[in-house]
Amino acid sequence: MLVCTVQDESAGRGTRTTLRLRLAPHRFGAAVSIRSALKRWGYGMPFPDALVYRFVASVFYWTGRTFWRYRLDGLEKVPSDEPFLLLPNHSSLLDPFWVGTPVPRGVKAMASATVMSVPYLGRLLSMCGAFAKMKYTKDRGAMQMLQKQFDDGYGILLFPEGNRSWTGENLAVLPGIGRLIKRLGCKVVYARINSAYLVQPRWANYQRWVPVEITYDGPYEYGEHQTAEEITAHVADRIALTPHLKKPARTFGFRMAYGLENLLWACPGCFEMDRTLPDPANGNHLLCRACDVSWRVDVECRLHGPSTSMTVAEAWAGVENHFGSPPVADRVHFEASGIALSAPRGKVELIPRGRGKKPECVADGVVEVRKDGLHLSGGSTDAWSLGHDILRGISMDMGNQLHFRVDAKLYRLTVEGQSPLKWAHFLRGWKQSPAA
Repeated sequence: MLVCTVQDESAGRGTRTTLRLRLAPHRFGAAVSIRSALKRWGYGMPFPDALVYRFVASVFYWTGRTFWRYRLDGLEKVPSDEPFLLLPNHSSLLDPFWVGTPVPRGVKAMASATVMSVPYLGRLLSMCGAFAKMKYTKDRGAMQMLQKQFDDGYGILLFPEGNRSWTGENLAVLPGIGRLIKRLGCKVVYARINSAYLVQPRWANYQRWVPVEITYDGPYEYGEHQTAEEITAHVADRIALTPHLKKPARTFGFRMAYGLENLLWACPGCFEMDRTLPDPANGNHLLCRACDVSWRVDVECRLHGPSTSMTVAEAWAGVENHFGSPPVADRVHFEASGIALSAPRGKVELIPRGRGKKPECVADGVVEVRKDGLHLSGGSTDAWSLGHDILRGISMDMGNQLHFRVDAKLYRLTVEGQSPLKWAHFLRGWKQSPAA
């Protein structure tokens, strides 16, 4: 309620009227306090988004405390009242939730545009403060949104590696992260998720019973004299780790070999392609149908064979080394035909922008990776090819889908009955090869 008082005062030759306003101490003042408290409670988000954010954060936090057995170290180092960048290592789809929800303030996350385009999931993530960034290309809109959220005082969570690791080993840090930190002049907090790869490797279909250990480190500030390259190197050093548990714990898993055939598309023993699968008799074993060797997979992602054992990362390195650089499936056939890899049936689809739009098939038939590019022929469409030099952003996205870009257009390659990781490996290898 407003109360107005008018008072006449003599002021020399005239009369001056002064209008004084007083706010009643009840109702209006209480409403202001309630709105202010709601704004703080919702971290400045619109009320429906704030409700969703608080609910999702609570669910993940308490699930983390119970089911995932959170072990959080250094959480008190996160700035409580100023913007900052939160930079974790990345090996699990749940990393942003594990890292972001324990932070006792609003955190906005930069997410893959592919994930944000998934119906319902994208909307949920958007209400939780996530915003989309297209991979491996300059996305001015995403950078503008990041700047706005930072200016509004939020913590911004993004992954400096740009992608999830398949083997638990750190990927190279994207060079733009140093320039971003230098431009923002911000504080930086690092989060090392020591055991994320052990809880659920990217290739695995099932989670394991392993505690989620996270170490928050910082905040760090960088001076004007430090170059973007020096900052990027420091970022890589701060998030570097070998997957492990700092303290012993009871761990176990089931069907731990399921999904591993996608990463190890060639047997780590005999190197025959497309012959590995989870052992039907025991889901914790990876079976090679070519050499009939069964490899037992444990919680620490080690393979135990009849005469040797190795980590999954070591097994993948052996496969990568066997097929060379650039990779060739059959050296004799390649020398005669120039074909490094082929499959009898596959298709390329154009992924339209915007939610709800269906992919459009642009080519199908026999798929070949040759010296000069990717070729499809003999299907229901005309022959179609792309040179290695125009392929951009070859990546594996949600659902093990192989995507690449050509002139800002997004395409998906699907090869029937074969691992998309194998085709991604061959395409990347030939794109980076001087012979291409």
